[in-house]
Amino acid sequence: MYPSLLDALAATLLDGEPQTENPRHRALLDTHADVQALDRQLAEWTERAPSDDDVDELDRIVDLLVERMAAGAVLRRLLSTGCCCAGTRDGACREDPDASSCPGDEVFPQSIVQAALYVFGCVGSPEALASVDLVGCLREIPGKPEGRWDYAELTPVRLARLMSPHGIAPRNVTHGDGCRLKSYRLQDLLAAQAGRQNTQGS
Repeated sequence: MYPSLLDALAATLLDGEPQTENPRHRALLDTHADVQALDRQLAEWTERAPSDDDVDELDRIVDLLVERMAAGAVLRRLLSTGCCCAGTRDGACREDPDASSCPGDEVFPQSIVQAALYVFGCVGSPEALASVDLVGCLREIPGKPEGRWDYAELTPVRLARLMSPHGIAPRNVTHGDGCRLKSYRLQDLLAAQAGRQNTQGS
């Protein structure tokens, strides 16, 4: 899939076959498009002549501002965070054209908890990982967790739904950069994994 029909046509004419897109790059494009759309909505609102109904729209404009700030924060984190595979055992990253594809041909478990623990291990096993960052990394691996969505189709909301049956929910965590974000904690994942193993062993 390409950003537009014209791009897809150009790729077909020039390259013969469209190349498979990188999910992380797609997330960057989609988030940037969301930011631009929200900026346009804000600009349209500020350029309108004031009216008596503007007071009733206060809640709407506040929600729009909050949404725009959140989208900007997601975009900043995507732009400032390197490929999550950089910390894997072989150091290969799919953004390096000379490296083998990452995470390669490994077969990933169907359990979302095990997949999340894999990602935590790739990035150095931090105490917590922001939901948006965990989703960005999970989207780069193959498979269909819990038999529902492909990893490449995950969103923070879908991830929360998959984690809920395991007794895991995102929590507000303050990270090293001072940002307080919905995040998943390593200790919660380890506890859920230990409980699963105990259940299987009994």
